[in-house]
Formats: sequence, structure tokens, C-alpha cells
Amino acid sequence: MTTTTCEFEEVEHPLLVIFLLDCSGSMSSRDAGESDSRIKRALMELMNIARQLRPQDQMRVIGFNHEFEDLMPCCAARDAERRLGGLLESAGETYQYTSFPV
Repeated sequence: MTTTTCEFEEVEHPLLVIFLLDCSGSMSSRDAGESDSRIKRALMELMNIARQLRPQDQMRVIGFNHEFEDLMPCCAARDAERRLGGLLESAGETYQYTSFPV
């Protein structure tokens, strides 16, 4: 599995980073040679990105399938990793976004 590294331009004002996460049925499958589903790997990558944000930055995750749902409302970067961890735990058994806590 590759890890995403983000480089952000130095800015003085806080960033608001919004991610759209595909929560369709195909995301519950596993790619050859991978032990985790695509949705689980995507959430782990979002956690890696959250760790790279500054404390004053904010992050939001919107899931989509046939409609959109606010999976993780806008929150401070320092809280994003914890909230994403909750989504990751929820993705353990059922991968459709309708089962995630909102």
C-alpha cells in the first residue's frame, strides 16, 4: 500500500480541506494482494492526511453513492484523526456509508 504525502503551500490563514469519499458498493471489495477493503484503505489515507494538517486547519469528509452524506462534519485537524478512526471502526463490518455514524 502506498502512503499519500501532501505538501501544502505555506499560508498564514487556516485551511479548510474537504474530501469526497466514494462509498458505493465497489469500495467494499478488496484489490488483489490487499487485506483491507478500498473504503478502509481510503479512510486510512485520510487519517494520514489529517496528521499532516496544522492544528488550526479544518477537515471535512462527504460520502457519496446515489446521494451525498456528511460523514465527518467540518472539524479541527486535531479532532479529525479521532473522528476518522470512528469511521474506520464502523467500516469494519459494513462498508456502505449509510451505516457510518453521522
